[in-house]
Amino acid sequence: MNIENIYAEIFEILSYMDKMTVMKIPVNVLSSIKNLRNKDFQTNIDKNDIFNENNISKETVDLLCWLDYTYWSNEDKKREINNIIKDNNRTEEINKRERYNPDNLFVKNNQQKVDINTSLIEYKEITFMQKIEAFLKRIFHK
Repeated sequence: MNIENIYAEIFEILSYMDKMTVMKIPVNVLSSIKNLRNKDFQTNIDKNDIFNENNISKETVDLLCWLDYTYWSNEDKKREINNIIKDNNRTEEINKRERYNPDNLFVKNNQQKVDINTSLIEYKEITFMQKIEAFLKRIFHK
């Protein structure tokens, strides 16, 4: 979705909000949203179900999250969001380290081992006596 259509969706969502909340956004940001929006774009936003993923684009939700963080959130909420971001980044780094660890790069993982129960070749247990019998058959058939 292009930025003008995102601004059109933001503009419509802001029109549904109370004036005190909207006025926390600086005038230059509001005027940019108003002037840069695509006035011909028909939005699918339902006033009763604004954040339904069928109504607005992901980019619009991202921009609304940025507006919320930047202009509407208090310091406690910003701190909580920052902690969540740090935890997510830490978890992602741990997962990357485990997946791409150079120490384990050439070690075969368990998925590469042949499972006798699922292999295409059937392996049968052969007793010592069966081995001797097979050996003797080979010798006498020649």
